[in-house]
Parts: sequence; C-alpha cells; structure tokens
Amino acid sequence: MSNWPDEQNNIYSFLRHSLEKSKTYDVVLETIINRMENIETIVNRMEAKKEYAVGILLQVVMQDKTETTIDELPSTLTVRDVATYLGISKATIDRRISTGKLKSYKDGKLRRIKREDLLEYIEALENK
Repeated sequence: MSNWPDEQNNIYSFLRHSLEKSKTYDVVLETIINRMENIETIVNRMEAKKEYAVGILLQVVMQDKTETTIDELPSTLTVRDVATYLGISKATIDRRISTGKLKSYKDGKLRRIKREDLLEYIEALENK
C-alpha cells in the first residue's frame, strides 16, 4: 500500500533535484507539461477506443434484436431465452412467471415458456 506523504516527498525530492541539476525552472516545467500531455493523449485514445467498442456492441445487439421475429423463435423457450429476447433480466422473467403474468410449465427441473404464451404476454404489454 502506498503512503501519500512518502510519494509526495519523493515527488518533491525529484523536482528539487531536477531544479538543482538543470538550474532552470523552465526546463523542468516543460518536461512536466510534456509528460502530462502524453498522459492526456493516451487517456483520450483509450476513451475513443472504448466508445468505438461500445458503439459496435450496441449495433450488434440491436441488429440481432431486430432480425429475430417471434415466429423465428423455437416453439418452447427457456427463461433465459425469453429474457434475452425481451432485453430484460432473468430475475424479471422469474417474477412475471411467479405472479402469473407470463405462463410457463415445468419440464423436469427446468421452466419452459411456449412461444404462444410469450406472444400473449407481449400483446398484453402492448395493450396496457
């Protein structure tokens, strides 16, 4: 774990040593400004790359969502399939099932939802 006063003393020592060695404040100041500009450039590049990656990811998600119609889904779906299709959490689907808003049935230990029941649920949401 770093100790801030020690780091501060190290920075102070570095700056004092640099001033004594160069005998010019301007050279040290220019070096510090250049290093700060380099750091700022790196941070800006990282932010730009992150924004680009998020944009690509959103395009892929939206493309997948718009390309899949309800008729293309399998006749029976898992809770996770329904959550992915609707773009909501699995926990939300579990709550909708437990409250009776979304019909489902048990297939062994797994909970399944018929495509027709999902369509009914979507229509009920749209009619609210």
